[in-house]
Amino acid sequence: MIEWNEKKPKIPDVKSDIAKGQSEDTTQLLTIEGPMAQLLEKKLYELSKMLAIKLRAHTHHGGLGGEHGYGQEFSNNVFLMHRPALLPLSTKRTESPPPNFKCGDFEVRWEHYIGLNMTINKSITPSEIDDIFKRCAESLPR
Repeated sequence: MIEWNEKKPKIPDVKSDIAKGQSEDTTQLLTIEGPMAQLLEKKLYELSKMLAIKLRAHTHHGGLGGEHGYGQEFSNNVFLMHRPALLPLSTKRTESPPPNFKCGDFEVRWEHYIGLNMTINKSITPSEIDDIFKRCAESLPR
């Protein structure tokens, strides 16, 4: 649950949003849920939208992911973002797909659209998420 103070919501640490029973071992992917997932989804969507505008990239319009919710095909020396392979929803993945987003040693994967079955490779705090996406935005061409 998000607790509000007069300026910002107090968002719980990602460790409380990792699905119960999952290890915090960074060699495996962690399912992210709750407020941390919502924050990460918002930042990824905003970055996807920035890329579409700045690079005049083709976007998938409509659908469950919204106009910019599938991600973009982009990579520079700070981060990469790739759209997921669109397999039928009933298809079970037998191995871990490559990351859809990577900045430094932080990786995010999703299926079909940002937020669906989203996993991360390590625990992260809200301030770390803000720092990562600030670096990404600053690295884009002007």
